[in-house]
Amino acid sequence: MSFRRRLLFAILAFSTSSACLAREDLFPPMAFYPKSEFDNDMSDEHMTVQLRALEEPSLWKASQKDATARAYRFLWLASFRHPICVRVVREGDAVWMRVSRHDGGPGVVAGKLNMDRIESLSLKQWERLDELVGKSKFWTAPASVQESRGIADGDGLLIEGIRGGSYHVIDRAGSAAGESYKSVCRSMLELAGGDVVPEWDRRRKDERGSPNYRAEPAETADSGVPDYLVEPFFRMEDFYPKNWERDKEESDDKAQRLWSLKQRSLWHPLQNDGAAEAYRLWWWTEDGDSVCVRMVKPRETTSLHLVQLDPETGVVIVDVDLELTPKHWASLDALVEKSKFWTAPAEVRPAAERARADGVFVEGVQNGRFHVVERGADVMDWRLKDLCRLMLELAESKALPIWDQWRERERDDPNYHFEPPQVPDLYGVPLPDDTAK
Repeated sequence: MSFRRRLLFAILAFSTSSACLAREDLFPPMAFYPKSEFDNDMSDEHMTVQLRALEEPSLWKASQKDATARAYRFLWLASFRHPICVRVVREGDAVWMRVSRHDGGPGVVAGKLNMDRIESLSLKQWERLDELVGKSKFWTAPASVQESRGIADGDGLLIEGIRGGSYHVIDRAGSAAGESYKSVCRSMLELAGGDVVPEWDRRRKDERGSPNYRAEPAETADSGVPDYLVEPFFRMEDFYPKNWERDKEESDDKAQRLWSLKQRSLWHPLQNDGAAEAYRLWWWTEDGDSVCVRMVKPRETTSLHLVQLDPETGVVIVDVDLELTPKHWASLDALVEKSKFWTAPAEVRPAAERARADGVFVEGVQNGRFHVVERGADVMDWRLKDLCRLMLELAESKALPIWDQWRERERDDPNYHFEPPQVPDLYGVPLPDDTAK
C-alpha cells in the first residue's frame, strides 16, 4: 500500500470514529479530579464542549480500540482568542495533522467550527514532537495540579496523548505550566502555521518577565477538593461579626454558589498582591436568574468575565471574557465611591413589608482592602442599584433588560422605598426586639 493510500485510510478511520463517538464520553471517568465528582464534572464538561465544537473525537476511546494507535492533541484556550486545536496522528509510516478552530470563546459556551484543515507530516516531524513529549514529565504528571487553581484569566493548555493502548491528559493554566510542556505546545502550533505562534510567544514573554516565573514550577497533584474549602473565599466575620456560626454558614453557602458560577476567591489573592483591584457582582432572582460579573484590573489592562446560568436548568449558558478601557474602570470606581460601598454594612436587617424578590452580592478589592455587601431588593438603595446596573451594562449582558424590568416592577409596589433604611445586621438571626409582621 502506498504512503498516500495509508494516509487516506488513517484519516478516514479517525473521521468515522469522530462521527460515531460524537455524543460519547471524550475522557475516562474522573480523569481530571479523581476524588471530586463536582470538580471533575466541571473540567470534563468544559473540555468536552470545546472539543465537540471543534468536532474532535475521543483519543481515550481510540486507545481502547487500537493498542497501536499513536496521537497527541493540544487544545489552547486563551482569553480574548478563539480556541484552537492541533491533533497529530501516526499510523505506521503515515503521519498527519488536523488543525481546527471555532468562532466562540474559551469558556463552556462554544462557537461554530470556522477552520478545519488536514495536512500530511513527515516521520521526522513526528519524531521531533515525540522527543519533546519524552523530555517532559507528561506521561507521569498528574492531570490537574494545585498550582493552576484560582487562575481564572490568561490561557489554559490541555494536552492529551495515546500510546501502547494507554491514554493520558494534563490540564494546566499557562502561567503554571513548565517550559517542557510549552515546548510541546509551541511545536504543535508551529506545525499548524498561521498567525497563532506570535500571540503564543507574546504571552510567554510576559510570563517570563514576572518575578514569580519558574521555568519548571512545582506540580502538586490536585485530586479535586473544592477550593472554597481549601482556599477560603472570605475572611471570618465578613458577614455576621457577632455570630461566628451563622457567619461561617453564610460564607460556605456563598462560596459554593460562586464556585458553581466558575468563580474564585477575590480576597485570597489580595494576601499576595496588595495592589490588586477587582469588583464582582452576583445577581439572582426568585425566577431562577443568576448572573455573575467579575472585573479585574491586574496592571494596565482591565478584564471582565461574565457568567450566566439558565433559569430552568442551572447550567452555564453564557461564559465570556471582555476587555475594558481605563475610562470604563474610572466610571466604575466613581460609582463605587458614590454608593458608599466601602463603608456600608455587609448585611442589613431585612424590611418586613415584603419578601425578597431578587438580590445582589457585591465584592471589592482595592488598595489592600476587601469588602462585601449583600442586599435583597427590599433594602437595596438607588446608589447600589446604579452600581450593579453599570456592571451589567459594561458586561454587555442580555440580563440587563431583565434587571430593568425588576426595577420597574418594584417601583409599582406601594411599599417601595427610594432609599430604604440600612440597619446593620451583626447576628444573622431574629433578635428579641424584632417585631413580627
